[in-house]
Amino acid sequence: MAVLAACSVWGLLACSGGGSSATPAGMTISGVITGFGSVYVNGIEYDTAGASVYMDDVPGDELQLQPGMLVTLHGSNSADGVTGTADSITYADVVEGVVLAVSLSNGSGTLNVMGQAVQVNELTLFESDVPGITLDTIPLNCIAEISGYTDGGGTIYASRIEIKQAGLLPGDVLEVKGTVAGLNAVTFRIGNLIVDYSGAARVPGNLADGLYVEVKGDAAPTDNGDGTHTFAATDVEMEDDGDIGIGGSEGDDLQMQGVVMAIDVPAGTIGVNGQLMDVRADAMRDGLTLADLTVGTFIRLEAEFTGAQWLVKEIEVGRSSDVEIKSIIEAVDLTAGTITVMGRDIVIGAGTLLNDNVSVAPEHYFDITDLQIGDRVEAEVAIGGAGQWEAIKLTREDPGAGVVLEAKVTSEMPVQVAGIDVAGLAGLGITPALDMTLEISGTWDGSTFTASAATVY
Repeated sequence: MAVLAACSVWGLLACSGGGSSATPAGMTISGVITGFGSVYVNGIEYDTAGASVYMDDVPGDELQLQPGMLVTLHGSNSADGVTGTADSITYADVVEGVVLAVSLSNGSGTLNVMGQAVQVNELTLFESDVPGITLDTIPLNCIAEISGYTDGGGTIYASRIEIKQAGLLPGDVLEVKGTVAGLNAVTFRIGNLIVDYSGAARVPGNLADGLYVEVKGDAAPTDNGDGTHTFAATDVEMEDDGDIGIGGSEGDDLQMQGVVMAIDVPAGTIGVNGQLMDVRADAMRDGLTLADLTVGTFIRLEAEFTGAQWLVKEIEVGRSSDVEIKSIIEAVDLTAGTITVMGRDIVIGAGTLLNDNVSVAPEHYFDITDLQIGDRVEAEVAIGGAGQWEAIKLTREDPGAGVVLEAKVTSEMPVQVAGIDVAGLAGLGITPALDMTLEISGTWDGSTFTASAATVY
């Protein structure tokens, strides 16, 4: 069982408002798996002892679930606000298919997978079943499985990318989910993928623009030379009830993690993960208003199904990474729920996305109790108002030489990056300025980071 801080970057909502009583029946939780023991979603630990698990509509088990997977969980939250019980957990990828284009730099950017624009950032969890492939070296034509937040129309914000194999093999089935657009007698579009369904064995009788479907085929899409690809479908199936998003009944409750994909301030509505929702006037927290949200903002929300629509009662804006740090663990404090890296105590919370990426015997039920002094980790960190370092994502890596720090310059004299003393930048021809973002690699002697290479962003 993990020893975790009560609140974290994504756990704040669960630990504050609405935590005084257990949630009622009819609770749906949608969010990314951040850890196990049983399963952590949206900063809450859910007991899975009696839960059913479904993987792409097929009965599965908990061991098939992985960090970074976006799941839908039905169950209840306890009165303590930090635990709950899962009745069922459902996972479904958004696309599994051929990588058609790669535009990534420093772990962020876009992949084109089956004509879908897959947005990648520092919080996207990456895993490869093919040795040697990293996030920075994803090759064209490899097969990737993408989990994440989709608008149904060709944009996906990836929470997890898994490279399944180096290329398409005979008998493989490719699949993509999305909303039908531009339907004619032969084709329709999902994003920049033109689906030719003329030879499909199954097609929904109610196929129409706006229907949410899953398309399968066994041949790689062909390049049309205009930014689109054509995919010969062998099967087109209505996904769920044909509507993107999560349905409900009067009085049901929803806790959702997602991405803002549309905003209408005058109407008081937002689109989250492709789903339109009404927003109560007092839903925003921390002094923000609906107008402060932008497309692409990560949020957590609580909503109630009323009048055939989800009404958002509370919105918390997610925090992005302030610091990326890759180094050796210097101390572990299970009582405080912290590790020390490069002289900084980093909180490992219930919402920290944890991943064990070592080559030999990685731990599935990975948590802070598995971390040891000398382990090499990579962490994405948000710095709180009081200066507390809180891990948003933490990955244990194979042993390696050197350390890496990416953050803003916080002092010019002495030179500090994220409050850490840095030497050697002058020799690299860099004159640091406040708020300049640097990625530096070098060595750490316990008090000073000596840079051997640096990039200015």
